[in-house]
Amino acid sequence: MSETITTTATGAKSSVEPDYTFLPTAGLLKAIERFESGMPKYGRDNWRKGLNDPTYLQGRLAHAIGHLFLLRDALEKLERKESLSPKELDDHIGAVLWFGMFAACHHSIQVLDTERAVQAESRRPRSPRTATGPLRMNLAGIGPHAFEPNESNQLLCAHCGECWENHVTR
Repeated sequence: MSETITTTATGAKSSVEPDYTFLPTAGLLKAIERFESGMPKYGRDNWRKGLNDPTYLQGRLAHAIGHLFLLRDALEKLERKESLSPKELDDHIGAVLWFGMFAACHHSIQVLDTERAVQAESRRPRSPRTATGPLRMNLAGIGPHAFEPNESNQLLCAHCGECWENHVTR
């Protein structure tokens, strides 16, 4: 979702927020009920622990697919005018909605993590390489330092043992 900036009649700029009136209240309530129903067994916000866990995501997807099939069966029962517990139908709807919200959070975090990694990489200082002897620098606020490459080719401070990147990003 891209951000849209508008200018009011007075000249004030403002971002336009999403129109939450599109969200059906009944659907939100079913999703909330599903989140709440897991609290006694798993604890509040347990699902957040699985946001970066592909195994957890796959397990939740399989669980949601199972509820989709059960929801289909329940809806067919309703069409045939067979008895069906409203709680049963609500549980399947809530589980599917829960997964949709979980998957959206998972995706958002993956996108943010990728963006952050790209930004961090672009800001990461590059280690100066030296072919002969230690690299000598006078670091502001720290004083003169000598850096020598270790076996992993990282430049380590001869004074304190920290790597070069730690010194220049303080």
